[in-house]
Amino acid sequence: MADFTLKGQRRQPARFSWFRFAGVFAIFLVTVNLAALGAAPALFEVDRARGPYTAANNFELTRVYAQALEGYTEVAKNHPESRYFSLARIGIANSLAGLGHRAEAAELYDQLLVDLIEDPDYALHRLTILSRLASILEDAGDADAFQEVYTSLLTDYPDAEATRRAARYAEDLKAAQAAAEADASHFDDLVTVSSDQAPVVGEPFSIVVTIMPGAVEPGPFGLAVNLAFWEHVDLVGITPSPASTSEFWARRFFQFTLPDDGLEIAFLMRAESAGDFVFDLDLEKAFELVELGLVVPVEVAAP
Repeated sequence: MADFTLKGQRRQPARFSWFRFAGVFAIFLVTVNLAALGAAPALFEVDRARGPYTAANNFELTRVYAQALEGYTEVAKNHPESRYFSLARIGIANSLAGLGHRAEAAELYDQLLVDLIEDPDYALHRLTILSRLASILEDAGDADAFQEVYTSLLTDYPDAEATRRAARYAEDLKAAQAAAEADASHFDDLVTVSSDQAPVVGEPFSIVVTIMPGAVEPGPFGLAVNLAFWEHVDLVGITPSPASTSEFWARRFFQFTLPDDGLEIAFLMRAESAGDFVFDLDLEKAFELVELGLVVPVEVAAP
């Protein structure tokens, strides 16, 4: 029997409507797949720096700094477009600091504060860098540079744990400075530092420290020189020879015995690099630091 509509016209068989729907649906699927195919690289792209960066970071966390430095350097060299590139450069500075190359690490941190300013994560990176810088400068006993970094932390990251840590040392510095200013006049004639040479890279030069009676009680005592100074200068010899040497409180300590009539100590050194450095001298007696406020500039000329 023929199939008619109410107006008497023949109705199209149902299969034609199905074919039309199937065609439209197929076009829809093709369109969706093409769109997915175009988006796939962005969605599923693997950052090849992730593996080597993670390995280097694990070395840093376990304090295997030489391996960490090697790994971070490879990431920075081979993956400049990676999101791990900035982190790797920070890791290089961290590893240098861990290996004891504090001056080199501090220089790199300063450079990163400039280089990474356009990085989307700059605020976080800057906090990390300032925190590390504060730690390095605290260890080096560089009070002026530390204060600049601490001011930046306090201004921009007042609630950060790094700022709270730095604040404790800042308070110690403030107290030490006040004590040093109060006592400095007492040591003006009791401890003197002299040098009659203009240091040149690679050539020996000497600094003579004279300890007069009354500077400390006669008997064992220590001369303390800031560690940052020894990063640029090699110690050739000391006359008289110290009983022992040690490093703590961001200083290198040389132990002597002070006779009743005082003592003259000559440091023979050789500079490794040109620049303006600071010979910051303090005394130690019975594990108590005696702040002298005696800071001697040392200008080393190029050969």
